Amino acid sequence: MPIDRDQWNRGEDRAPMSSRVYEFLNANRDQAFTLNEIVVALAQKALKESPASPGVDKSEIVIALHELETAGKARAKVVKEFSKETVYFASI
Repeated sequence: MPIDRDQWNRGEDRAPMSSRVYEFLNANRDQAFTLNEIVVALAQKALKESPASPGVDKSEIVIALHELETAGKARAKVVKEFSKETVYFASI
């Protein structure tokens, strides 16, 4: 449901999703993660910081990963495990 501008103005700013994704990847430089693993990790962090948090939007994370790849801060690789191919992301 839409809200009026006054209510929106009383809201809190939040860090851009690309910053939050990069912070997570960079803090775990020795590992690579699937999209779903990143979504779960960021959702858990958001809930831990604020139990009333609305969580995270998977589409925002997809866009953030694209932005990080374009900026040369993250990279995606397709990894073949058994007969399945999975995309993993890591900071670079």
